[in-house]
Amino acid sequence: MSDLSSLSDDIRQEISRSGRITFARYMELALYAPGKGYYAGSVSGFSGSDYVTSPLAHPVFGALIGRQAYQIWVIMGRPDEFLILEQGAGNGTLACDVLDFLRYAIPDFYESLSYLAIDCTSNPFGKQKSHQNLQYVNSYTLPILGGVGCVISNELIDAYPVHRFRVQDGILTEAYVQLGEQGEFIEIFDEPSTDHIQIRLQDLDIPLQDGLNGEMNLHIDDWARAVAACLDRGIVITIDYGDWAKPLYNRPVGTLQTYYRQTQAGNPLKMVGKKDITAHADFTSLINAGAQYGLEYLGLLEQGQFLRNLGWDKCFQVVSRMGFSHQERIANQVGLRHLVDPAYLGGLSVLIQSKNLDMGEHLWGLVRGESSGTFTDQEVAAIPALSESHVRYQGHGYTFQEEEGWGYQRFL
Repeated sequence: MSDLSSLSDDIRQEISRSGRITFARYMELALYAPGKGYYAGSVSGFSGSDYVTSPLAHPVFGALIGRQAYQIWVIMGRPDEFLILEQGAGNGTLACDVLDFLRYAIPDFYESLSYLAIDCTSNPFGKQKSHQNLQYVNSYTLPILGGVGCVISNELIDAYPVHRFRVQDGILTEAYVQLGEQGEFIEIFDEPSTDHIQIRLQDLDIPLQDGLNGEMNLHIDDWARAVAACLDRGIVITIDYGDWAKPLYNRPVGTLQTYYRQTQAGNPLKMVGKKDITAHADFTSLINAGAQYGLEYLGLLEQGQFLRNLGWDKCFQVVSRMGFSHQERIANQVGLRHLVDPAYLGGLSVLIQSKNLDMGEHLWGLVRGESSGTFTDQEVAAIPALSESHVRYQGHGYTFQEEEGWGYQRFL
C-alpha cells in the first residue's frame, strides 16, 4: 500500500472514531502527517514542481533579500554574529541564493552570518553543503531563542491549516469532513468547533452577514509568539499571498486553492497528500498578533515594489547584458519579470516587523526611489543568472483544471 493510500486510510480511521473532523484537521493531515503528508515526506507528494515560488523563478530574488539583510546588519551596528533564520526553507534554494550572492558581493557581512534553514522535509543538502555557515534543521517549530538578525518566510503562512466557515441565515457555521456512503471524503457545515472563529471576526469588526465565506488561520498567535521568541533584536520579513482583513473577508468566495503540477486542481478532498492546499494570509491578524509579542509593524507592500526598492531594475539591466544565447536571455528576463509582475509573483505581499530596534533609518525595501544606494562593483559582479536549481518558464502562469461537478462556487 502506498503512503498516499495509507494517509487516506489514516484519515478515514480518525473520522470513524469521532464521526467527522474539522476541515482544518483534514488539511493538517493532508499536508503535514509525518512521512505521508504533502510536505512531510510522501514520495509522490511535494516535489517542488506543483508551483513556482519566487526563489525558483530567479536567483536575483535571493540576492535582493541578501541586500536587505545586509542593511539590517548595518543598522544593528554590524554585530559579529548575525542570524538569518528561514522558516519553511523547502529545498534550500533561497538559502543558497542568499549566501551565494553575499559571499562575493559583501564578504564582511557573509563572514558574520549564520543561516538556519528550517523545514519539516528531509535535509536537501545532505553532506554536500556549499556554505559552512548554512545549517538545516528538520523541525515543525523554531528551535532557537534570543537571536540577533532576521526571520524570513516565503509562502509559509498560506500553508497553515485553516478553519473554513460561512454565514447562512445569520448563523456562523464551520466546514467538517466526514465519510460518504462509498467511504469518500465529503464536507458538511455545522456549528463551529471553537468560539475563536467568531471572536476573531468580532475583533476584526467583520459583520456576520449572509454569504460571508472564508478561511481562518487560528495558529497566528502561536506563530507570532514563536517568531518573537527567536529574536532578541531584529527584523521579521513575511512574504505571502494575502490581504488586510476587510478585503480578505469581503469576497463572494474564500481563497482556498489547491495545486498539482502547476495547475489549480479543484477539490481538496481528492488526491490526498498529493497536492498543495493553501489559503491567503490575513495580514491584519498577523500584525495584531505580532504587536502582542513585541513585533512592531513597519510596513506592508507588494513584492514587486519591495524588490524594485531593493534594486531589481539594476539587476535586470545587468542580467540582460550578460553574454547569453537569445533563448537563455529570454528565460532570465521572463523569470525576473515574474518576480515583480503583480499578476504573478509580484502580487505577493511583504510584511516587515521589527523587535527592539531603534529604526533611525527606513529599510531599503520599504522606500521607493534610490534609497537602496548604488551597487558596488562587487555587488554588480555577483548579480546572478538562472542556474540548474531554478525554473525556466515554459508558459505564462497557472492553468485551471475544474473537476466535473466541483467548481470554486461549490466548494469555496
